[in-house]
Amino acid sequence: MLPFIPLEMFSSSITTTKLMAIIIIITILITVFMAIIISSWIRNHLKCLCQRGISGNNDSIFVQSKSSLTNENQHKQQLRQRQWKSSKNNNNNNNDIKDSSLKMELSMKKIIEKFFQKLYRKFFRPNKLEQSIGLLKVDRLSSLENVYHLPYAPGPFTLPIIGNLFQLAKYSNNPWVGFDNFRQQFGPICRLQLGRFPTVLISSVETMREVLITKGEHFANRPHFNRHALYFDMDRQNALALCDWTDVHKQRRSIAHAAVIPRFGTQTFQRLSGCIRIANQRLLQQIRRNDDSSSSGNGMKILQKQSIIQLSCQIFFHFLLDKDIVDSEREGMNCGSKIDDSLKSFVEIAEKFDYIFSDINEMYISDFLPFLQYFTPIRRYFHSLYQCSTWIFRQVEQIVLERFEQLCLKRKQQKIIDNGNGKISGVTSDIDKSSSSTSEINCDERFVDRILLQKQYKSSAKFLDFILEHYLENERTMQWNEMMYEIGDLVGGNSAVGNLLFRLLGHLAINPEAQQQLYDQVKSIAIEKEESIVNLNEEAKARRQKNVQPMIMIEDQHRLPLVTAAIMETLRLTLSPIVPHLSRWDTSIQGYFIPKGTMILFNIYHLNLSEKLYPNPFKFDPKRFITDDGSVLKPDHFFPFSHGRRSCLGYKMVNTIISTTVANLLLEYRLTSLSLENHKQIERMLQPKGSLALPYRPGDCYNIGLISRN
Repeated sequence: MLPFIPLEMFSSSITTTKLMAIIIIITILITVFMAIIISSWIRNHLKCLCQRGISGNNDSIFVQSKSSLTNENQHKQQLRQRQWKSSKNNNNNNNDIKDSSLKMELSMKKIIEKFFQKLYRKFFRPNKLEQSIGLLKVDRLSSLENVYHLPYAPGPFTLPIIGNLFQLAKYSNNPWVGFDNFRQQFGPICRLQLGRFPTVLISSVETMREVLITKGEHFANRPHFNRHALYFDMDRQNALALCDWTDVHKQRRSIAHAAVIPRFGTQTFQRLSGCIRIANQRLLQQIRRNDDSSSSGNGMKILQKQSIIQLSCQIFFHFLLDKDIVDSEREGMNCGSKIDDSLKSFVEIAEKFDYIFSDINEMYISDFLPFLQYFTPIRRYFHSLYQCSTWIFRQVEQIVLERFEQLCLKRKQQKIIDNGNGKISGVTSDIDKSSSSTSEINCDERFVDRILLQKQYKSSAKFLDFILEHYLENERTMQWNEMMYEIGDLVGGNSAVGNLLFRLLGHLAINPEAQQQLYDQVKSIAIEKEESIVNLNEEAKARRQKNVQPMIMIEDQHRLPLVTAAIMETLRLTLSPIVPHLSRWDTSIQGYFIPKGTMILFNIYHLNLSEKLYPNPFKFDPKRFITDDGSVLKPDHFFPFSHGRRSCLGYKMVNTIISTTVANLLLEYRLTSLSLENHKQIERMLQPKGSLALPYRPGDCYNIGLISRN
């Protein structure tokens, strides 16, 4: 879950307590008004029913077949029928006050039963879509009985409209403390009402596995927040992580999977390795040539968050969009004093991506109470978000359109589509050269994902060409905007990598002991790589003369278990947030009834900071993920990238980019916290709050000091 914080858009004079007090007063007034209307309506209907009398048999509150009624229910129904017959006989003989009161009582019962019957038909009846896709394969009444007889999960008292938001207001700085208090009071499954969202808080490993794996299809949707739609042209279904689970999403996910998880040894894997190596070299060269303005005055270099964000963005642009951002100051000297517009635009893109990522990692009161979004300050803020996301979309679209025009021209010149044999020779040509078993691939959509995976494994095609070819061959099933937002969503993952990387550097800067352990392991690998060079080429000789360490590549990642463990430890202390899930239909969790449309929150705060699972949980200790033989062990109770069908797509890119960058930085520099004030700022910003994003504004985030090891 992403953190819940009060609205920053309101004036500073309106505190969270005042705002919640105003909302509570409005809620009470509305409740009283509704109670008056309902009581008046009941009195009028009771009066009408008493005047005209009641005939017919009493209906049951819940519609059930005779075969599904238990013996106890049958006995109660027979007893009610006898009472009704006796009361009817008495009505024919007696016309006194008792007869009138009996009618009133029966009328009240009938009204209450009809009321609950309407509620049942509205909220508990499966929709036609679920029946059509075969989710209810047994008799509907019997299947309903298996779920709807279950109790609701326990939970605290809720108020109308705002639900339990007033109880979380005092935890606005860290809402997970408030959620964990609910766990302590009501157990590992707790029912809440967060504004308009019925919510269930999950706080145990067994329950999480049931939600994410065993019943992953039941909880595969995402809750709808109006703010999230602003990032994707007012339609969150264009997103990869925030959309609902559909066939279209599964197809898009398979394409993205082939892009961000390249197989070891393929040319795509080599391309990713080259992109990371180039970006790391440029970062180190940028640090070396920093002027005095980027130094602390005593020869110590300063590393800012913006440099890491640009590094990550550069890797994603180079690998996914085949757009190599060249530093004009270093490699564009022939430009004279002219500013490189492409570099300036790239820096702005990286900053805006980070701004969007920072916002998407937050939750506001207006997300749970949508009527607040009509206030002018919030509307202005939403408009700025929409403008920012639209600007990013246009910049990425411009790059894609250039490649799209080149690809279309190439297809025309080479006559890629062979209409004679019904094959797409342009897509399968590289597969045909490598394997004869795939020479006859039909153009049926059922084989699209297989074609994509085989192409990614055996060809040197780049991702942008890869997805554009897929679009050209499936224009009827894939729209241009869908493809563009998929590309933009994947490229936008650079902000998550950059923020996590800078968090890890912050932990190492204030934990010199852990930093030294990582350096010793990285140094040993660098020495082995240096000694493995038998015939020194000119580049290796020059590197030795300058006392520069060899680059650590992603091929060396399996030899860096401590670096991998440090990434896992950073994710643990970040409370690596799991995006909330949403129940697709009426279901159950651990014997509790979960209605359709219930939001599921995962209490990672409790699992990642439990003293039973992690001794001294607030200490940064990567060795807690290292076994006795020195290998990495991920515990069963650790969910850094979620689990199941909605797990994070880019977890491998996260590990490869961060591990190689940290290793190469540690080879040349020792990380420090600069000063006592900056040390405290690092500790404050790295406190576990369930948000991966660091402050995006320049100057608001901490800095890292770099001392050369040479």
